[in-house]
Amino acid sequence: MNLRGIYSPLLVERCLYNLKGQWIGYNPARSEKVAPKDILFEARTNRRRLEMVEKGNVGRVSLVRYRLKDGNLHGIVEGKEWVSALAEAKREVPAHILGCYMIDTDSYILYRGALWRLLGEEMEQLHDNLSAEAMFILIRLGVKLVVQEAWKDAV
Repeated sequence: MNLRGIYSPLLVERCLYNLKGQWIGYNPARSEKVAPKDILFEARTNRRRLEMVEKGNVGRVSLVRYRLKDGNLHGIVEGKEWVSALAEAKREVPAHILGCYMIDTDSYILYRGALWRLLGEEMEQLHDNLSAEAMFILIRLGVKLVVQEAWKDAV
């Protein structure tokens, strides 16, 4: 799922965090390679870091994973300059994944300009007065937009 270049990475990550997924901690000593397209970051060129990457010297990168039904996205905890340099060099990012938020977008709806969590027959309002951009991001992530007056008929 590639949302980079379309929306602000900071806003995408804020939307993901607001979906309140279950946290699963990982062993931070374990490292894996992540494609830059799956990492939320602002591209900033740092010539010195790019030269170091080309020589094979890469600093520590720590990420948090957001697991969605259509794939994974990652937020940067540490090493955003390295991620940017590796992306520019068209290389995968060797990263320590600190943990994962398991996000079930089917448990949420957008209704009357607000984000709601479905709790059986009830629903809980999480955020209201969402910007149009935040609503588009949430819809792209898989949250349903409900335009009917009776929300129970729509889900």
